[in-house]
Amino acid sequence: MSGILEDLAHQIPQELMTVSGRVFYSGRRAFANTGAVYLLGWNPGGDPDLQSGETISQCVEFARNEAPDLWSAYCDESWTGRPTGKARLQLGVQHLLSKIGLSPRETPASNLIFARSRQRSHIDDNTERTLIGKCWPFHVTVIQRLRPRAIICLGVATGQAVRKRLGAAQEIAKYVERNRRRWSSYAWQASTGLLVFGLTHPGRANWLDPSADPSEMVGSVLREQACEAS
Repeated sequence: MSGILEDLAHQIPQELMTVSGRVFYSGRRAFANTGAVYLLGWNPGGDPDLQSGETISQCVEFARNEAPDLWSAYCDESWTGRPTGKARLQLGVQHLLSKIGLSPRETPASNLIFARSRQRSHIDDNTERTLIGKCWPFHVTVIQRLRPRAIICLGVATGQAVRKRLGAAQEIAKYVERNRRRWSSYAWQASTGLLVFGLTHPGRANWLDPSADPSEMVGSVLREQACEAS
């Protein structure tokens, strides 16, 4: 491992290395791309007891020694017993990034919290805040080194946590699902111009359904930002 991946690995607290979880959801090429987007989930799902051997340290070693340069967990892994890349969450991420002209294998991706849990509710509020604080230096390094124009967050709660830390206080767009559920996705902007998207979670919302797809809103905001920058 060299360059930014090595620097990022050094930002992970040593006490987290033996914890069940994961950090990198894409390979070297993605973490060498500047000026694109940074994709963040909340935390890895699964069972930390049954997957106790799938530690953060193991994830770092995979990135160091095994992962191809062009690789994405959202395309190249089998989740929940489904064929490679065919779990709902994976398909949703593939769809969204395709709609905005990006590839999962070239998009840096991680989680706000690296530790695994079955559900978000299985981590209490105090532990949650502590874990975000321990993982945040990693994300700061990504933002400083890659200078993404936007952070796309899977789940509105993820977006809220990220935007507060980055001072993205201005809501500039909102998408409301065109169905009976009417879940919302948001875009916020910081004074620096950095965008933060808090989207419905593709593990729960079917982004392939046009009535629940936030990608048009995401693409529109990104295009508008690009026009303003030029």
